Amino acid sequence: MPFPTDTDFFNKAEMEHTSMVQEMLMGDPSKVARHGYYALMSGDTKVIPSMKNKLQSGMANMLPDEKIGEYINKQKQPSDKKARVGKWQHKRTTLF
Repeated sequence: MPFPTDTDFFNKAEMEHTSMVQEMLMGDPSKVARHGYYALMSGDTKVIPSMKNKLQSGMANMLPDEKIGEYINKQKQPSDKKARVGKWQHKRTTLF
């Protein structure tokens, strides 16, 4: 599973206080978009840009789905660490 990208997604999903957001490195949206764009233009169907993501992807292929589910569930739990304020967290909006 790739690391999260620093976008407004976690704010809108009300997941700002999860361990995924508070404890993991957040990807730069412009770099993520650039990697995706170059992969699209070169005809690649998948791109795994960093060594950390390559290792996680390799492990995900070897682990049973049950273990991957446990890992993802743990990332969605509230973090014990002090809340970090990302550049997107001040823009909470609603659609309705």
